[in-house]
Amino acid sequence: MQPVSESSSLSGHRFKLFRPLLQATRAQTEAYCQSLNLQPRTDHTNLLPETLRNRLRLELLPLLRQYNPRISDSLIRLAESASLDLSFIQSHVNEIWPDTVVQSESGLSISRQKLAGIHPALRRRILAQALESVAGSPTDIETVHVKVLDALLTGDTGSMLDLPNGIRATLNYEDLYLSRNPTPPSFLRRQESIPLPDSAQLIAIPGQTLIPGWKITAVIEDSAPTPPHPDPYSALFDMDRLPGPLTVRRRRPGDRFTPLGMSGSKKLQDFLTDAKVPRAHRDSIPIVLSGDKIIWVVGHRPSDYSKITASTRRRLTLQFKKTSSEALP
Repeated sequence: MQPVSESSSLSGHRFKLFRPLLQATRAQTEAYCQSLNLQPRTDHTNLLPETLRNRLRLELLPLLRQYNPRISDSLIRLAESASLDLSFIQSHVNEIWPDTVVQSESGLSISRQKLAGIHPALRRRILAQALESVAGSPTDIETVHVKVLDALLTGDTGSMLDLPNGIRATLNYEDLYLSRNPTPPSFLRRQESIPLPDSAQLIAIPGQTLIPGWKITAVIEDSAPTPPHPDPYSALFDMDRLPGPLTVRRRRPGDRFTPLGMSGSKKLQDFLTDAKVPRAHRDSIPIVLSGDKIIWVVGHRPSDYSKITASTRRRLTLQFKKTSSEALP
């Protein structure tokens, strides 16, 4: 507590709170009342041991005074020292806050890069202040909540954490987003994640194929070269340049492919990292192969292999459409 501090009401209005008797002891207060023949009222609930505050005052402090009769003075000095330290930390928080935190009506975003480069004491104080800002008050916000939020910063992109007062924390690639809205903004919204089977499933060409979470449609057409399809879940291939039957599966360790427009191969893991795909979602991305070659990372990019060229005579169109349930092939 401070003799003078700022607080906020439930409606969000800021005001100053004065505590003129904060430094006065109980004995001094009682002596003052006796000198003026005042009869102060006694709140009898303060004498009941049901609450932790009362047990500390009525049971623990008398016990500590047996070891140190001046324990109250020691605790006051400790509080004053801690208050100075917190004031120093807060002054730095006030300098860092404008460049680190972006506030909006729905919540606030905190730069992960800015937080990563500051002292843990400052970082946790910023997180605590952010929680209090979104909640509207420090009620129910405890140190343990700040610690788990701090740990979330090193988690996987797309991770979420529910905190007191209906606050949800969502980790984006660049930001930590805090909001009391249970639905995060669209750029953070989780995609439906249905893990795909590890074994490769044969794709019917032409025709339709069902796998968990997806319906695949394959169409062959005699066609002149066609511009790439703008839909990320639809891709075009030169049918006559495909080396083998088409299959679909989830990613596997060691997968490599040549993204469209590149001349060399790349690790699929590195491609997904560069594409900022959360790890939790990567096993739900369909991987299309022709023989043993990856020709499409669905929703992201086809391979440069078997692309449409000026000499293409037959065009294969593959389209993936999400299903509402886990359809089995």
